[in-house]
Amino acid sequence: MCGIAALWRPACAPDPNPALIASVQSMMRARGPDDAGHRWLDDGHLGLVATRLAIVDRTAPAGPYESNCRRYVAAVAGELYNAPSLRRDLEAAGVHPKTHCDTELVVHLLAHEGVDGWSRMRGEFAVLAWDRHERTLLALRDPAGVRPLYEARVGDALWLASEGKVLLEHAGLSRRLSRRYIEGPLFGVFTGDTHPFDGVRPLRPGVVTRYRDAQPPQEHPLRAPSPSTSARPSAEALAEALADSVALRVPSEVSWTVAFSGGLDSGLVAACVAEAPGASLTTLRFPDAAEDEGDAARANAAALRLPLHEVPVERGALIGALEPAMRASERIFANSHGPARYLLAEHIAHAGHRVVLTGEGSDEWFGGYALFWNEAQLRRGGETAAARVEAGRGMVEGALARRIGTLGYPSFFEQRAERAQRSIARLLRHPPARDPRARLCDALRGSLGADAFDTTRAASVLQLHDYLIPCLGEAVEMAHGLEGRPVFLDAALRALATQLCEEDLLDLTAPASHGTKVLLRQASRRLLPPDFEQPPKHPFIGPTWRRCFEHPAGRALFDTWTDPARVKSAGVFQPQPIEMLRRGIEAGMPWTHPLDRLAGLVVGTHLLMDTFQLEGPYA
Repeated sequence: MCGIAALWRPACAPDPNPALIASVQSMMRARGPDDAGHRWLDDGHLGLVATRLAIVDRTAPAGPYESNCRRYVAAVAGELYNAPSLRRDLEAAGVHPKTHCDTELVVHLLAHEGVDGWSRMRGEFAVLAWDRHERTLLALRDPAGVRPLYEARVGDALWLASEGKVLLEHAGLSRRLSRRYIEGPLFGVFTGDTHPFDGVRPLRPGVVTRYRDAQPPQEHPLRAPSPSTSARPSAEALAEALADSVALRVPSEVSWTVAFSGGLDSGLVAACVAEAPGASLTTLRFPDAAEDEGDAARANAAALRLPLHEVPVERGALIGALEPAMRASERIFANSHGPARYLLAEHIAHAGHRVVLTGEGSDEWFGGYALFWNEAQLRRGGETAAARVEAGRGMVEGALARRIGTLGYPSFFEQRAERAQRSIARLLRHPPARDPRARLCDALRGSLGADAFDTTRAASVLQLHDYLIPCLGEAVEMAHGLEGRPVFLDAALRALATQLCEEDLLDLTAPASHGTKVLLRQASRRLLPPDFEQPPKHPFIGPTWRRCFEHPAGRALFDTWTDPARVKSAGVFQPQPIEMLRRGIEAGMPWTHPLDRLAGLVVGTHLLMDTFQLEGPYA
């Protein structure tokens, strides 16, 4: 994994500024601690930066790399797991890379096959490539949306970087909290086009963006991989694809581990590496907290006969990690799972590992959330109070009812957006500039007309891109120079998942806790030992904000960022409901889930603004 950046000022005087390059490289040093490089191109109008975390061919330079024909220069972040086969194809065509580094192949594929060659890359990556002949800058994120790439435009200058904070510091942006962010993702409405920093935009995964002079950028989706067969995938085929995805991601040159909760997803990853030399598992523990899953992890690690390293995290440590985790992710956390995963990554990196295999993406692509099951029940006329609550556990409890809205079926994500509309009107200084439901429907426009299950899957993938990957995965891992490799986001597994329908993945005769990911559960019988216990499915959550804020350091944090003077000066929230929150907590008011969510939201928003020195969105 690496960090990349580009500054292009096509209409300005050339300014190859070495101090600027050094500053950008310094800001991305955690992403690329082993080497850094840059090139000034387009007669000094374009600066291209690369930093490198060395995993494959550890002596290779960071780049940027140049094609043999000298037409293209590319900076690349990430890993290509099918690099050996790509290299053989290129060499057979007479193309001979200068190093054994996998990311050098990206520029040669572009030169030999055009951008269609990039569709053959199997991995997680971000690319910035300069075409000298066309005077065009190309940008690409992997289709799974794992590796980030952000854009900012100020005047005639175009900035692109792996981290939004690089753009905030160097692109000349107004340091302002984004109104689109607080009226969307902050309240659980994810649309894939928003960042907390005003003026910063994430590029769309799986889309090649072409920038040419002052023209509007053009977007061209990568060609999607074709399914290997037209037949409906079987549990055996899924088990084989999963084992292949894991095998591709086990590195041979550096130490690695598996992030292990003891549940089905991480258990399947662990089962696939059980015979690999040096395999180990690492799990989080929350002592004396209901969210602790350590006993299940310990029992299932024993069933797999793999060593388990436990990382106990106390409430004080979670509070201490909140600001650095927020700085890394550039997001506001729904609960304490963000700082918890930051501390897990820190421990894994300090143990000497450079790679961690994870189970992210399984719930989204293989229908693992209870909301899939509950929506299907409602569409068929079934409904229970327990089901409605379970559909929103860890997000917004009870956000699913029989109501049919704009999407044409009872949708958890649409009803959560409806709740967001009411919360914004009650809590923020101004009503939303646009109805969150309309924003969600716009983001799902490409999925509308598909069946309800696929539309909900598309909405859950937006949540994965916008929140779960930066808050629980890539960003908090890379803060410690640790490369996360999410097994279930492999291109072949995602292609297989798109062939599966609701009937393949949901069992509506079973309870919601065991009626999801049916085909994956069937595949698990071929991979997991018989004494592996599959606990009921629920999202990964850390201790509640209430428990964190009961700790002395947490209470000090809460008092600081809900202080009436600070609330007023920040200019985000209406003072009255926040003051009611403070007084209620001081009076011993019971902490409901919505109250817990609100307390974390207020503290998190003000802490993010302070961390990055942001003005309020209405300034």
